[in-house]
Amino acid sequence: MIVQDTVDARGRWLLEVNRARTISGRLWKNIQIRTKEGGAEQTRRSYYLGCVNGFSDFQSFVEWHRKQKAYGLGWELDKDLISGGNKIYSTENCVLLPKQINTLLTNRSNCRGNYPLGVRLDKRSGNFGATCSRGDGINEWLGTYSTP
Repeated sequence: MIVQDTVDARGRWLLEVNRARTISGRLWKNIQIRTKEGGAEQTRRSYYLGCVNGFSDFQSFVEWHRKQKAYGLGWELDKDLISGGNKIYSTENCVLLPKQINTLLTNRSNCRGNYPLGVRLDKRSGNFGATCSRGDGINEWLGTYSTP
């Protein structure tokens, strides 16, 4: 369950309220998980290796997050759109994107190798398969081709 961002009696933003993450707290926790050196995300997903949290602290992150036009819409935090391959979560690099758009733009270089997004080599046939994400977790097959 996600709850509205809330401040405590001292005016500090809370990460969670009654054991439920706040809107900004959910995103902050994801940043922490992805940037933990040697953590599970960096171990399982090599594209998070070397990622760092460029926000000074949770308070500054919430202030930045709440100023975004898409705040409160449930959109995802993306660090790569502005600067491809970026490894720093920061005010300069991050934007909020709808899940469908963020999924569409996901760089799956570990699966595709040196080929364009949506293209993979079928080693058995030597041909290239092309797919396109529909943004809902399902890939649409576009066909098989002799060149990428």
